[in-house]
Amino acid sequence: ENIIKKIMTTKISNSLFYKNNRFFIFQKKKGLSSILQKKDSSKMSTKVNNCQPLPDLPKPFTKAQCILFKEELLICGGANTNRCYSYHTLKRQYKYICSYPSDVQFNEHCVVQLNNPQTDPNEIDLLSFGGQNKDIMKQTFSMKYKS
Repeated sequence: ENIIKKIMTTKISNSLFYKNNRFFIFQKKKGLSSILQKKDSSKMSTKVNNCQPLPDLPKPFTKAQCILFKEELLICGGANTNRCYSYHTLKRQYKYICSYPSDVQFNEHCVVQLNNPQTDPNEIDLLSFGGQNKDIMKQTFSMKYKS
């Protein structure tokens, strides 16, 4: 059974983006927007940059699918790899979780969190589908991850 850890969102608002084989987290600091609203924006010369690069990925990813759950970012396969990793946002560490079957190749697949009632708050159910070319049999995978 493949188990995938949940990622818990922090109390600050986070956004994630991917560029040049690296993930970045944009953090909205509490109270920052109200401070900026009080100042005359035409007189402001200081830029606020809350974008933080994450450590390099263990393996390059293209078109990876990610799910944020608790303190972890789950990275689920991509166009050039079938591996899945967890990135712990507080520890700033990657951890190998599992791999899709070796005969599966993705070309833009989709991973979503299933909205199942969980008895364990540290578990998450994921559904992965699509991504196969038109002449290849379509496959759907489910994964349970425990943080």
